[in-house]
Amino acid sequence: MTTVARDPALLSSLRERVTDAAGPDRALFAEVWFACTGKQSPDTKARFAILLDAKAWTDAALLLTRSALPEWRISVAAVAGSILVEIRVPQAATRVGTAAPQMADRSDGLGWVILAAVLDELLAERLTP
Repeated sequence: MTTVARDPALLSSLRERVTDAAGPDRALFAEVWFACTGKQSPDTKARFAILLDAKAWTDAALLLTRSALPEWRISVAAVAGSILVEIRVPQAATRVGTAAPQMADRSDGLGWVILAAVLDELLAERLTP
């Protein structure tokens, strides 16, 4: 596995843009992809592009998660009418990652919430000594 040199300032800026966005946006998804994943196989990049073209936001976000945090697990649960997304530490699947869980109010926002969770985890990883 190749280590990706991720810029905390860029990740933070992207996280703010994800928070402020009205909904999934192909260009922003692509920016997050390149900031988080590093070099990927041509097949993986092509699959990601196809998912974005199809507006398959959740599938694109899951592929980004697998590419950016390959050993980590993602947990999605319905809680009081909202969707809760948590990223879990690979060595201890029972322990939640360092970033706070993310909530989505609608199922079409799930991909966007997964993006936010990945960015939060990568930021926490970069900022933790």
